[in-house]
Amino acid sequence: MAGERYAGGNSLDFIITDSEKRELGFIDQASSLDLEIGGTNDFELKIKLDDFSSDKYAPKHFIICPDTEYGGILDDPEVITGEKMICFYGDTFRGLLYKRCIEPPKGQDYKIISGELNYCINQLVKEHFKDMFTVSAENTGVTLSNYKFNRYVTLGEGIESMLTSVGYRLDIKIILGDKFSVQLSAQPVCDYSESIEFSQDSNIQFEIKKITNRYNYMICLGKGELKDRTVVYLYMDEMGKISRVSAIPKGDAVRVYIYDNNNSENEDTLIADAKKKFAELNGSDSQKLTVNDNVSLELGDIVGGRDYITGLSVAQPVTKKIVRYEKNVCLLSYEIGNS
Repeated sequence: MAGERYAGGNSLDFIITDSEKRELGFIDQASSLDLEIGGTNDFELKIKLDDFSSDKYAPKHFIICPDTEYGGILDDPEVITGEKMICFYGDTFRGLLYKRCIEPPKGQDYKIISGELNYCINQLVKEHFKDMFTVSAENTGVTLSNYKFNRYVTLGEGIESMLTSVGYRLDIKIILGDKFSVQLSAQPVCDYSESIEFSQDSNIQFEIKKITNRYNYMICLGKGELKDRTVVYLYMDEMGKISRVSAIPKGDAVRVYIYDNNNSENEDTLIADAKKKFAELNGSDSQKLTVNDNVSLELGDIVGGRDYITGLSVAQPVTKKIVRYEKNVCLLSYEIGNS
C-alpha cells in the first residue's frame, strides 16, 4: 500500500534533453510531472502553453533526473486548451524493458542463461537495445547456472524474476555526461523489516492489513479427459512456500481452490501456472505508511510495520514508487506489497 514523503528539502532536478541525449535545460517550474516506477512504468508531463517551446519539448526527447531512475521518452503530445496546457505521455526507462520480449531460441523450449548477474543482464539487454542502456561491469560475486526463463516473458519481468531468485533487484540510474547514460545493475535487496520497524512510537501514521483467510490447498486440473486427466495437489504453508502433496487432507482449516487449466502443455507448466494463481488468489499482507525523510527505498526493498496494541505486523517489498513534481516541490509515494 502507499506511503509518502516530501522531497522538498532535497529538491530533484528534472532536465529535458534532445533525442541525442544532450541537455536542453530544466523543465519549467510551472510544469507538473506524474511518474510511476513499478506498475504502469510511465509518466505524464504537463507544460503551460506560455512556457512551451517546440525546440525543447518534442516527441522522442527525454526527461531525466540525474542519479535516479526517474525519466523516460516524451511521446504522444496532447494540447488541452481549457487548461492552457500541453501534455506529453511516455514510458519510463524501466517501462521500456517491459516492451521487449524474451523468446526461446529457435528449436528450444526455453531461454536459458548462465553467468555472473551483471553479465547476464548485459547479455539480455544487448539482444534488444543498441545504446539505450549500459550495464555495470561490477562483479556481484553471484553466478547463475542454467537459469530458465518463462516462455515469452517481457524483458523487464524476466530480468526482475532472475534477480529475485537470488535476492537481488534491478537498479537503474541516469548518469549525466556530455550525453546522459542509463546504467543497469544488479543490487542486493535491502531488508529493513528487522533494522527499521515502523510503529506508532515513531509518530508515523500507518495502516496494517493482515491476510489470515487464505487458500492453503489447490487441486490443479491439466490435460486429459475424465479419469485420464492430469491432477496435481499443491499446498501453501503460512510462509507462502508451495509444495506438492499427494492428497487434500481433512481439517477445519483447509481451504481448497480448484484450478482448471486444460491448455497446460505439461505437468511442469501446469504447476508453474498454478503457483502464480495461488499468489494472485491469496494476495498479501499490506501496510500504508509515511516514510521518514532519512529512509530511501527502492523497488524490492523490504520494510516492516507493527502495531503494539494489537500485535499485528507485516513485512513486504516495495512494489511501486510514484514521483509527483509540481511548483518545484517533489512528492515521493511508495506502495508496499501487492494491493
